[in-house]
Amino acid sequence: MRHIVVFSCIIFLSLLSVSVASERTFSEFSITLPEGWDGQERSGFISQNRDEYMLVLGKKDPKEEHYLAHISLFLLPNKPGKDAHESAKVLAAQQA
Repeated sequence: MRHIVVFSCIIFLSLLSVSVASERTFSEFSITLPEGWDGQERSGFISQNRDEYMLVLGKKDPKEEHYLAHISLFLLPNKPGKDAHESAKVLAAQQA
């Protein structure tokens, strides 16, 4: 009997800690997001070039005023005469 009670408690506690994830499909990615997370995508956000793509994933506070966590993914073509490293430095400065 004691083993059943302990086992039942363990099962109950493990069920409490399970978070529900959901898969979201965007135009460039399919992502399994944890509970409470959402995402938005934009293309052509710098020069109106449709090859520019940004996916912003995040989780907001209960009032949805501030981000508790935030991830940005960018797919960008290199500008003429620029390489990927130089483009990454410009993006890093913009994210600061």
